[in-house]
Amino acid sequence: MLLFYLIVILFNIIQIDCSLETCRQTFGSNKYDLNQLNHITLISEDKTFRYAFNPCDLVPIDKCGKNSGSFEQGMTACQERILGTKFESPMGFLDGYGKLPNLEFSENPQGPGTGIVMIMRNAKCNGVERFVHVTFICDKSIKQPTTMNVIEDPMCKFMITVQAAEACPLKGGISGGAIFIIILIVLIIIYFICGILYNRVKQNQTGLELIPNRSFWLLLGELFLTGCKFTWNFIHNLGQGTSSSKMPYESEAAKEWARREQEWDREKELREKLMRQVMDERQEQVMGKLQALKEQQRETYERRRALIQDMEQARKYDLIEKQKQMKEREEKKQDLQKQISIVQQERAQSQLDLEKQDAIEREEKKQMDQLVRKQKAVISATTVEPKFYGRRRVNWD
Repeated sequence: MLLFYLIVILFNIIQIDCSLETCRQTFGSNKYDLNQLNHITLISEDKTFRYAFNPCDLVPIDKCGKNSGSFEQGMTACQERILGTKFESPMGFLDGYGKLPNLEFSENPQGPGTGIVMIMRNAKCNGVERFVHVTFICDKSIKQPTTMNVIEDPMCKFMITVQAAEACPLKGGISGGAIFIIILIVLIIIYFICGILYNRVKQNQTGLELIPNRSFWLLLGELFLTGCKFTWNFIHNLGQGTSSSKMPYESEAAKEWARREQEWDREKELREKLMRQVMDERQEQVMGKLQALKEQQRETYERRRALIQDMEQARKYDLIEKQKQMKEREEKKQDLQKQISIVQQERAQSQLDLEKQDAIEREEKKQMDQLVRKQKAVISATTVEPKFYGRRRVNWD
């Protein structure tokens, strides 16, 4: 399948390369390639019109002005009316878009190596054929030009001049076909190397089994030999028929036809045998892959089950640890409550003791006060005023 995709890609490369081949021209020893300018839009204008030209490529429609209808496909150059920026008409079409005649190329008449001339006749101008003569002049001092010189004289006959280094002859190099062959050989070598390494390392195969898609290559070889034999027999029989003027007898024709049928049957058996081998190998590969996939699924299931068990065990350990911590916290809480209760009881007992002591002290103080009052009363009752033994003072006034 990989080889098939590679072949399809290479054929697409060939097709793309061939679609641009018209702009590659050879005159004597000088080779020109105008594809170097296909990404550049050359612009020129006069008092009335503006011209846009993409050598060997489609001109961008935004360079052609406004158009009430649809643009024709394949335009390589267009004419725009400056007043109102309105699309005027196409000036030329690329090859392959059904616009005949095709592009014409010739070398610059100024001399070999001085440039190349392109002529376009596949557009209309006022109902008649438009003639566009484009001269690409080799000028190594101007690379990637953006302008061109356009002269219309007489009407519907345009002379365009483009000076560019890309219009100079190419230096020596390999052709597109050589590049394709090199790419094809390199890809085939890479394909075989990678296939052999894969079969040796991954599949542990040896001998002819190392060849990737061995059955396909054997079948291809058998078909090639069958084609060679058929071609040889056809040419040989054709030569015999032209060299001899006598027609073969019916029996000889029947024998020849029977012989060919036998060859075809034998070739059919060989093809069927090869196809069976291919299908058997393919089935073995599929079964091997299925077995490997089942093994991977089983390993994945085992790993998942072990992981689930580990998670369950870890969850149990976490639950046990949480229960243990909760139990310890509950025990600590109960101990703390007991200590608080004891302290509260001690405080209550101390308060009661203090109240009793205060009551006793108040009672003792009361009794002491009563005793003091009694003593004062006794003292007051038994007190005698002392006798006066001095003289009384006489008031002399």
